[in-house]
Amino acid sequence: MEMFKRSVCLFVFALMIVLMFASPGFAADSPIQFIYYERSDGEVIMIDYQEALELASTQPFPRPKLYEAAQMNVQNALANYRDVWIETENGVVIYYSEAINNGLSYNEAVQHILDNPNTSPYETSRPDPDFEMYLNDLNQIALRSPQPLNYPGWLITNDTTIIWENISGYWVIDIFIDEAELPNSYDLGDIDEVRVMGNKALRQSGTNRWRVVIPGAEDDEMTIEPGDVKLLIGSTVYY
Repeated sequence: MEMFKRSVCLFVFALMIVLMFASPGFAADSPIQFIYYERSDGEVIMIDYQEALELASTQPFPRPKLYEAAQMNVQNALANYRDVWIETENGVVIYYSEAINNGLSYNEAVQHILDNPNTSPYETSRPDPDFEMYLNDLNQIALRSPQPLNYPGWLITNDTTIIWENISGYWVIDIFIDEAELPNSYDLGDIDEVRVMGNKALRQSGTNRWRVVIPGAEDDEMTIEPGDVKLLIGSTVYY
C-alpha cells in the first residue's frame, strides 16, 4: 500500500511539472524570466527560461534541448528536496521549492505574494548562481559563467545607437565606452577587442565609439542586452 501511495505521489508531482512548463502562458500575469535550481553538489544553476521558449518556438522538432533541460532539472531538484527559485519578468523572485513543500502551485505562490506584499515567505532575493546553462553554437547543452543582469558601468547605454540601414540590409550599432569607468584603471588604448553580440566592432580612430554591422531584417527586435557587449583586455574578457 505504501508503494502504491508513493507511485501516485510521484505521478502527480511529475504531471504538475509537465503542466507548469507546458506553455509560456501558464501564468500570464507573471511570466518566468529565469529559473535557478540547486544541483546535487550544491551548486546553483541558472537557465534563461525566455531564451528556452524562444528556441522552442523556432526549433519545435526535435524537442528543444534547453527547454527540456529546464523541465528535467527542476523536476529532479524538487524530487530530491533541493532548492528551486523562479524569477519573473518584473524581477520578483519566488522561492518555488518552499511553495511546493507547503503544497502551493506556482500560481498560488504568486497570488500569496500579491496578497502579502513584503511579508510572503515565498518572495525572496535572487540567488547567486554558480553557472548558467545555455545552448552553445554546436546546439549542445553547456555551462558558462552567469551572464550579467545589469549593464557594465563603462558602457554608455544612453549614447548607444541602433539603426536599420536600408540599402545594405544591415543593422548599424554604435556603442560608446566611458574610459573613466574601465576596470583596473585601464584606458581606451588598452582595449584589444570589442565584440557586440559576438561580432567584432571597429573603433572610430581617436574616439570612444565602436561600430558593428549585423545582418538581419528591418522588423527584427534589435536591442542591446546586458552581456551583449564584451571587451577583451589582455587575456581577460569584461562584460
